[in-house]
Amino acid sequence: MALAKRKRDVNLGFTSIALASVFFFNANINIIDIIPDIIGYIIVSLALVSLSFLNEDIDKAGRFFRYMIIVEACKFLSLLWIFGLGRPDEQETGTLLLTFVFAIIEAGILFVAYSSLFEGIQSLGFAHKNTAVLGSAKSNQKSYTEKARAFTLLFVIFKSAMAVLPEFSNLTSYTYTENSSIMYLYDFIGIMRAFGFIIVTTVGVAWMIKFIRYFKRLAKDEDFCAELEKIYRERVLSKRGPMIKFNMGIVFFLFSAAFVFMFDLRFDGVNITPDFIGALLILLAVLFFKRCDKRPKKLLRFASVGYLAASVSAYVTEVIFYEKYYYTAIFRSTAAKVFYVLMCALQLLTAVFFALVVIAYIQTLYSIIKEHTGYVYGRESEVNEAKLREYHKESSRKLIPIAIGAILVVASDIFYIFGAERFGYAGALSIIATIIFISSAIKAMYEIKGDIEIKYMLE
Repeated sequence: MALAKRKRDVNLGFTSIALASVFFFNANINIIDIIPDIIGYIIVSLALVSLSFLNEDIDKAGRFFRYMIIVEACKFLSLLWIFGLGRPDEQETGTLLLTFVFAIIEAGILFVAYSSLFEGIQSLGFAHKNTAVLGSAKSNQKSYTEKARAFTLLFVIFKSAMAVLPEFSNLTSYTYTENSSIMYLYDFIGIMRAFGFIIVTTVGVAWMIKFIRYFKRLAKDEDFCAELEKIYRERVLSKRGPMIKFNMGIVFFLFSAAFVFMFDLRFDGVNITPDFIGALLILLAVLFFKRCDKRPKKLLRFASVGYLAASVSAYVTEVIFYEKYYYTAIFRSTAAKVFYVLMCALQLLTAVFFALVVIAYIQTLYSIIKEHTGYVYGRESEVNEAKLREYHKESSRKLIPIAIGAILVVASDIFYIFGAERFGYAGALSIIATIIFISSAIKAMYEIKGDIEIKYMLE
């Protein structure tokens, strides 16, 4: 009964952290990740929510895992640049360059993230009774935590190094000639990549097993988990401010990431940064917002679900249309014309739902301003109500640029749907409008987040 109650009240996230390793064990082929790490980093970031309140090192680890979400998104976008290079030799050199850069960035960020995570767990182990953190299989061996930390950091460096090592074979092209005795190693790049993939994945499976066993051991340590949950209830659940600040930070982060995916980057007519990814993040933000406000706006829920459904449908029809037809086919084929009209209708519906999402989003920000910004929490009774209304009125003006940017985005999207083939600058207008909207939305959220911090600064 006690164990079941703890699971309902507090989720320390140990099991989720263990499951996230399923996305990390496999090797990368240059910058291509077969099992997307970004999903694992999202899982870990959410799993560390509770523990981050209990230890500064774990809070730092959570921040660095969130940085990796951004890195993975940038890695995906960098593929567009590589495929955009016309000559094969340019693609090979570009692949080497980006693989090397991302390998250094990933190794550095993950080294800090995992080091901080294990240091934080070890600090909690020194402070609270446990067998899983400081214990070991034999008295003369390193602790479970020290072993897991050492293996994890070694795997992080090894995985990054092996991703870039085969790509260095491209450098032999600068010394290779027909009469040279130096072998052009890049001819064997496929074999080297396959060999590296097998080795890293084999080591990765061993790491994943050890990593899962370690965090399962933590989750089963009754005394350790009970003490952490007790402290969490006393420090966090008993206070309003910390939870609101943290949850609002997650909500704003998800909305910011969602809006970034609004950039439409098209290849052969198909948007390779589909809107449904952003729609999915918005829906996730809405679900997280329920932790701050048990009654989120009905329009926000309806619009986010509708936006996701419409954007998925629009993307599927767009892919099918450009795979079977091309634009001029609509003047010669009835089937192509009907499918093109359907595609445009779904894209227009997506734009309509996006407008509804933004309206609900602005309403949500306005309610956040009224409920969670103002003077330091606990002093409202001492403050003149008229002054507080004026403060909220001034803060709500931050939402005006968002509305203007959204109008520009919807207008440019409609113009692109019906005028892209005739007006070559339609895509550029859409990008400019998107930049205006994203910058205004992120700026407003950043400022509102600062206002929330001020209101609850004494908690």
